[in-house]
Amino acid sequence: MLNICTGFAEGSSALKKIGTAKNFEGEAHVGSLVNSEDPAGWHEMPEQSGPAMRRARRIDICREGDILMVDARFQDSGTSPQGGRRGVHEYRVYAEVDAQTGVLLSLQALPLILPFAECPGASIKATPMVGRKINEFRDTVLEVLPDTLGCTHLNDVLRALADVPAPARHLEPVPLSTGR
Repeated sequence: MLNICTGFAEGSSALKKIGTAKNFEGEAHVGSLVNSEDPAGWHEMPEQSGPAMRRARRIDICREGDILMVDARFQDSGTSPQGGRRGVHEYRVYAEVDAQTGVLLSLQALPLILPFAECPGASIKATPMVGRKINEFRDTVLEVLPDTLGCTHLNDVLRALADVPAPARHLEPVPLSTGR
């Protein structure tokens, strides 16, 4: 596991011998991902019981003029013996993409729930993706953010942005606000 990602970089708290230090930093009780104000936002997700894990991804896209506004989310969670769910990994990514060229114009990666102290550092390492075509992200992310330059979970969210162009073709441009 050494140097496979930012969280497992040499010297990381994730690699400390079990019992020598608290090496699992982040997990949190998480509620349902379904938003009652956006019933079409998620497909049906049955309740899980017993030991169970869930990986959930969401990509929302809107178009403002020639810019695609992308809000993507990734969450790994599992059932808790005390009931409910505990999140283990969660990222949210906001991106702006040129609708004509498919080039990533801006990127903000927000680390929300991560297991080790070093993990959030991956979010600032993602900026070299700006200026690249998102339809190539399945390969480009792995080339630009390998090993300790990336995070396997954040890379998963970024690689999924390669899917944005297909549904975006069906979006009508919304006129930009004139500010009046």
